[in-house]
Amino acid sequence: MIDRIKLSEHMYLDEVYDVRTYHYHRLLNRFNALILGIDTNLISSWESVRQFVGVPMSINDWWSIYIKFNGDVDKTDKYIRAKKIDQWSGGRTPQSPWYSKGSMHTIKKDKEGIVLPNSLKAIDSTFKEIKDLYKAQKFVYDNSKTIGITRMEVNVGWLHIDTKPTSVTIRKQFKSELVTFDSDSFEYNWKPKNI
Repeated sequence: MIDRIKLSEHMYLDEVYDVRTYHYHRLLNRFNALILGIDTNLISSWESVRQFVGVPMSINDWWSIYIKFNGDVDKTDKYIRAKKIDQWSGGRTPQSPWYSKGSMHTIKKDKEGIVLPNSLKAIDSTFKEIKDLYKAQKFVYDNSKTIGITRMEVNVGWLHIDTKPTSVTIRKQFKSELVTFDSDSFEYNWKPKNI
């Protein structure tokens, strides 16, 4: 039996990385490098959003397939690619179709392939219901400074949060460009433009 490693009340280490990166570090017993590779503010910020929203937030969901194939990375990777199961909503390597060298999702590795400390600064999460996505976005908008999130995407079907250092606050960024409010009422009235 392969045990999951918990990062917070609702987040597991396998949710943050693709199956091959996770498996490689598992074989070397270098889980500490994976943990240290995540910006610590990112874990606590994500958990704050999750606790506020009160419903599951999915990042990468390949774990059950990995267990089904008894940790066989080749079978797992082949299956999740064929079924288009997400494995790139946390860290991204050059094998990801959405890889970009300067992205906050990009995980940096040393010459042995070990994840470097504090290199992952972005996570995307999905929700079963759009109202929960809006609720999460509104919470991030209202609390970004307190919880340590510096950037968020709207007008997409998921919650993107990251901790990239920036001088532009989320409130300033979205108030001027991307967000309208239907009213001051909190419950489900947050609705970014163009969705």
